[in-house]
Amino acid sequence: MKKHKMNKFILNRNSLIIGIIVWWWIFLALSITHFNNFQILNIVGFVFLSIVPGMFTLLSLGLKKLSFWANLSITIAFSLLELMIVGLIGNFLLPKFGITQPLAQPILIIEISILLFLLSLIAWNRLDGWKLNIGNRLRGSFPNKLNILLSFLPVIFVLQSIIGAFSLNNGGSGLWTLAMLGEIAVYALILYLYAKKVGENTIPTALYFISLSLLLMSSLRGWYITGHDIQTEYKVFQLTKNAGIWNMDFYRDAYNACLSITILPTVFFNLLRVSDPYIYKFLFQLFFALCSGLTYLITRHWTDKRISFLTGFYFLSFPVFFADMAFLVRQEIAFIFYGLMIYLIFEEKLDIKIRRILFVIM
Repeated sequence: MKKHKMNKFILNRNSLIIGIIVWWWIFLALSITHFNNFQILNIVGFVFLSIVPGMFTLLSLGLKKLSFWANLSITIAFSLLELMIVGLIGNFLLPKFGITQPLAQPILIIEISILLFLLSLIAWNRLDGWKLNIGNRLRGSFPNKLNILLSFLPVIFVLQSIIGAFSLNNGGSGLWTLAMLGEIAVYALILYLYAKKVGENTIPTALYFISLSLLLMSSLRGWYITGHDIQTEYKVFQLTKNAGIWNMDFYRDAYNACLSITILPTVFFNLLRVSDPYIYKFLFQLFFALCSGLTYLITRHWTDKRISFLTGFYFLSFPVFFADMAFLVRQEIAFIFYGLMIYLIFEEKLDIKIRRILFVIM
C-alpha cells in the first residue's frame, strides 16, 4: 500500500513548471513583505535561488546518467553562475538607461523573473513527455535503512557544531565541539567499514554533513565577521550592497573584482532577510561543503568506494579546510567550480562534446 502511494508522486512537465511558478510567487510575496516568521523567507528563498535556476538548466541539457550528488552539485553551480551573470549584465546595462541601483531589490526581482521565464521556456520545449517518479528516485538514491541511517546521521554533528559555537561565543563550554569531533572520528571508521555495502549517494551525503559541521565550527565563532581575508571580502560586499551597484572604482583591489563576494552576496541580501555577516558565516558554508563530496566523485572514476571515501575524508580533515577556508569565501565558491571542472572532464557517462562545453562553462 505504501509503495503504491509512493508511486503516485509523479512529476510531469506541467506540474513541474506550475509548481515552480507558484514557489516563485510565494517567495516574491514573502520577500516584498519581508515576512520571515520562523525563517520562512530565508528557507523558501534560499533553496529556490540555490536550486531552481540550475535545475532548469540541467533539465534542459538532459544530463540523465549522473548520480544524485553530481546533479545536485552541477545544479547549484549553475544557479550561482546564473545569479552572478544576471546581476553583472544588469549592473553593466541598466545604468545606461538611468537606473543607478541595478542591484536593488525591485530590479533584481525583475531580472531574475526574466531569467526564470527564459529558462522555463527552454525547459518546457525540452521536457516534452518528461516524467519523474519521486518515490522511485528516492528509493534509488537511498535504497534501504542502512543507507538512510549512514547518510543522515551526521546531521547530528551539524547541530552539535552550531550549539558548540554559540556556547563558546557566550563564554560557555567547548564540550559540544569536542564531543562532535570525537563522534566524527568514530563515525568515519564505521562508514569506512560499511563503504562497500552502501549506495553511491550515501558517502557523499555523509561527507557533506561532516564538512558542514567542521566549517560551521569555525565560521560561527564570534557574533560578527571573524577571520583574515574575509574582512576585506566583507568590505567589498558592503560597498556593493550599500551603493546598489558594483563598481571597481569604489575600491581598486583584486578582491573587488570577485563577483562571488560582491554581486552574489548582494543578491542574497536583497532578496532574503539574512543578516549581512551570516551570508558569509552560514549560507556560503552550505555551498562549500559540497567540495568533499566532489572529491569523492572525482576519485570514483579510478578507485573503489573505500579509497574514494578516504580521499574525501582526507580533504575535509586537512587543517586548512576546517581552520581557514571559512575565512576565504571567494575561494570557497571558486573551489566548487574547479571541482566540477575536474569531475566533468573525466566523466565518461557524458559525451566528450558535452564534457568540453561544461568544462569551459565551469
